Order: sequence, then structure tokens, then C-alpha cells
Amino acid sequence: MSDLVAFLEPRLARVPAALADRIRQSSARTTLPPGPFPLRLRLERLAQILLDQARRGKANRETAITLLAADALITYACESIAESSPADLAELQ
Repeated sequence: MSDLVAFLEPRLARVPAALADRIRQSSARTTLPPGPFPLRLRLERLAQILLDQARRGKANRETAITLLAADALITYACESIAESSPADLAELQ
């Protein structure tokens, strides 16, 4: 199990199924660049991909779920920083 999956799964167990499914689909389908990327950066990248999809989508329920998934991933990125190095939270922009 990757650290991304290990981080996400306990959190996804507490959110609505449609939202959890969208985040899981995104993380399973997305290939991130090679190299050791911090968890925060991978979560941010997934959020950016979903935000781009939402911008291109029609104004409907599916697009709303995609936008909510992007928002959740940014929140999770902040949580990962708070858990690993709280002092770095001040550097978020």
C-alpha cells in the first residue's frame, strides 16, 4: 500500500461515498512524475487535476463532486503538513 493510499483511506471512510469514489478514481488513474515527491505535493497535484476537470465540466452534480474532491484533497494536503511538520504550515500560500 502506498503512503498516499495509507493516508487517504482512513479519511475517505468518513466522507460520502460519491466523494470518496471520485478521490479514489483520481488517485488510481493519475500518474505522477517520477521521483520522491512529498505526500503534500502529490495531494496538491491530484487536487489541481480535479480542479482542471471541474473547470471544463458542465454545471451538474458530477462536476460539483469533482470540485468537492479537489477541495478535500487540498484540505488533506494541509493535514499532511500539520501532521509531519507543523512549522511548515506558515509557508502555505
